Amino acid sequence: MLAFFFTLGKIAERMKVWIKYLIGIILGIIIAIVAGKDNESFFQTTQFLTDLALQIGRYAIYPILFFGFALGIYNLAETKRLGKVLIFCFCFAILSAFLFSGLGITSFFIMNPSRIPILVENATALPQFSFSSFLLATFPSSPFSSFTESLFLLPICFFAFCIGLSAASIEKSFAKHALTIFDSFARIAYSMLTFFVDFYAIFLTIISIQWFVQLRTIFEMGFFTDIIILLLVDLVILFCGVYPLIIKLICKEANPFKVLYASLATFLCAITTTDSNVTLVTNLRHCHESLGIRRRISNVATPLLTIFAKPGSALVLSVSFLVIFKSYSNHSMGVKSLLLLLLLSSVFSLVLSQFSIGGTYIALATICLFFGSAYEQGYLILKPMAFFLGAIATAIDAFAAMVGSYILAYQTDMALEKDLRFFI
Repeated sequence: MLAFFFTLGKIAERMKVWIKYLIGIILGIIIAIVAGKDNESFFQTTQFLTDLALQIGRYAIYPILFFGFALGIYNLAETKRLGKVLIFCFCFAILSAFLFSGLGITSFFIMNPSRIPILVENATALPQFSFSSFLLATFPSSPFSSFTESLFLLPICFFAFCIGLSAASIEKSFAKHALTIFDSFARIAYSMLTFFVDFYAIFLTIISIQWFVQLRTIFEMGFFTDIIILLLVDLVILFCGVYPLIIKLICKEANPFKVLYASLATFLCAITTTDSNVTLVTNLRHCHESLGIRRRISNVATPLLTIFAKPGSALVLSVSFLVIFKSYSNHSMGVKSLLLLLLLSSVFSLVLSQFSIGGTYIALATICLFFGSAYEQGYLILKPMAFFLGAIATAIDAFAAMVGSYILAYQTDMALEKDLRFFI
C-alpha cells in the first residue's frame, strides 16, 4: 500500500500543474453529482471547506508580494527601467479596460440575449464601493497595518514600493545588508509559493464541488442561459483570438499560443476560485517558470497588472448592465448612456482590487445606482449568477496579467524562451 501511494506521488510530481488542477476539478464535479441535489449537510460542510481552501490559497501571496516586490522595485530603479515598467502597467490597464468594455457592448448587440424576468426580492446589503474608501485603504495610517489587510494587495505593494525605491536612492553600502535579507526571504517565499501551487489541486477539488452546485442551479432556473452563452463566447474569442493577436502584433517573433498554454493552470484556478489573489499565486509561478520572465519583472509587473488591469471585469460589467437595462426597459440605450456605461465599467475595473472576490458584482450594483432609481436594484436579477460573473471576469483578468507581463518582459529582453516540454 505504501509503495502504491509512493508511486502515485511520483506520478503526480511529474504532472503538469494544469493537469493536476483539471483532475482535481473533475473529481470535485463527480463528487457533487454523486452527492445529489438534496444533501444539505454535505454541501454546508463543503461550503466551510471552500472558504478554508480560499484562505489557504491566499496564504502564500503576502510574503512573496512584499519581499519580491520591494526587491524588484530596487532592481528596476537601479537599471533605470522602473519608470518604463510603471508606465506600461498603467497604460496597459487603462487601454485594455476600455477595449474590452467596448468588446462587451459590441458582443451584446450582436448576440442580443433575451430578457431576464424581474423577480421581486429584497435588496441585500453589499459592501459599498467608493473612491474615498479605496484611497483610505491604500494609504493606511501605519504602513505595518497593510500586513493585517487580508484581501487588499495594494497597501502592501505601496509599502514595498517605498522600501525598494528608498533602498535605490541611498548608497549601496548602506542598503546591501537589507537587500541581502530581502533577497533571502524572497527566495524562501517563492519556495513556499511553489509548494502551494503544486498541491492546490487538492483544494480545487473541494472548491469545484460548490462551483458545480451553483452552476447547476442557475442552469436549472433557465433564465440565464443567453447571458451565460454570451460570456462564454466572449471568453473563447478573447483567449483564442484577441489576446494572441495582441501578442503577435507587439511581440512579432513570439508564439502567442505558448502564452495561452502557460495560462491553462491559471485559467482553471481563476474560473473555479473566482479569487484574484489566489490566482496571482499560480500566475507568478507560471510567468517565471513557464514563460521564463525574470523575477525583477514578474515580481513587480504581475502584481500591478493583477491589481489594476481587470479588462475582464470591464467586459462583464458592460454586458451585465446591458442585460439589466434590457430587462427593465422597453427602449434601447442611447449613445450617451452607452458612452457613460463604457466609462463607468472601465473606471470601476481599475479599482476593483479592494475586493479580491465578488468585486464585479459590487461594482455592478454601484453602476445601477449611477443610472438612476429605475435601475438601482437591477443588480438583484443577476444575483443567482454573481459567482459566474466573477468567474469569467477573474479568468480574463488573470490572463491579462500574464499577457501584460510577457509583453513587457519581451520588450525589455527580460524573458527567456523556453520549450513547451519545460513548462511546469
